[in-house]
Amino acid sequence: MKHYIVFFIALAMAQMEVTAQQQMGMKEHQHCIKINLLSPIMSTVNLAFETNIGSDKSFQLGFAFMDHSTYGTTDGVTKAYFLTPEFRYRLVEYKNGYSFIGAFGRYIHMQYSQTDKYRFDVKKSSSVYDCLGLGIILGQKFIYRDRVVIEMFAGPVYSGIVQSKNDFYNRAESDINLDEDIPHTLLKRYGVRAGLNVGWMF
Repeated sequence: MKHYIVFFIALAMAQMEVTAQQQMGMKEHQHCIKINLLSPIMSTVNLAFETNIGSDKSFQLGFAFMDHSTYGTTDGVTKAYFLTPEFRYRLVEYKNGYSFIGAFGRYIHMQYSQTDKYRFDVKKSSSVYDCLGLGIILGQKFIYRDRVVIEMFAGPVYSGIVQSKNDFYNRAESDINLDEDIPHTLLKRYGVRAGLNVGWMF
């Protein structure tokens, strides 16, 4: 009988040690910093910081900066700041990752400037926009060696301009004046938010 008691005590202590190690491991890996590999296409650096707020929930804050020169016929420059808070919920967990759904808000401050030449006269015009958007995404996260993260996501977003200002000639205050490479749906109406992130857990 004593052997059984000693066995169960040892088993309970081993289980407590394993549980403690798992909890310590979770604490060590509850944060992740990521970069979006698709953003450089539009001359943008997009970083995100994600932290777990539960066993199946997390909060992410994204920040991006755009410095995009025109590749078309106009001589223009677009500079913008993006701030994207996001709440995520895990749907299905796999051996090396999980699928998730997220709800996010997005704030954009964008300025577009363009230099126009009229014979001997040079005029620089600009437009400034402040924009708010809401959307949802579906994504898949893969975790390798308990540290490296690769995730893909996409979803719809609806945006609206809350404040605008421009001094383009023969353009109304409500007109959207942007680089021809940048879609107007980034600032107004329905668009798509997508990304391919690579990150590091710590």
